Amino acid sequence: MARTWMRQTTRVLASEPKSKGAMGRSCAALVLSGLLASVSALASAPALMPPSYSWIANTASASGAQALSGTWLARLGFLLFGLSVLMLVELRAVAGAAPVPVCAQPSVR
Repeated sequence: MARTWMRQTTRVLASEPKSKGAMGRSCAALVLSGLLASVSALASAPALMPPSYSWIANTASASGAQALSGTWLARLGFLLFGLSVLMLVELRAVAGAAPVPVCAQPSVR
């Protein structure tokens, strides 16, 4: 199921949505940029944490939840990820892609 979703998502991002034209392509580029920025922000957030923070013992969400000076970068990463996913859902809907089932039943062959 994950591979099918990845193939559909890649096809949607690579294709031109029916009603949006060039704007759809620029939105797809924006989604990819947002996802890459999110990953880089979440990966570099532990570097801004004080020495008492352990990136092995603490989760990524703990770096954004603590009242420390460097938590803004982790929060920015979470925000970018959420906005990118919402834009991806909208792009899939505009392109006419089939909705991804949340609880898909495996087919018995």
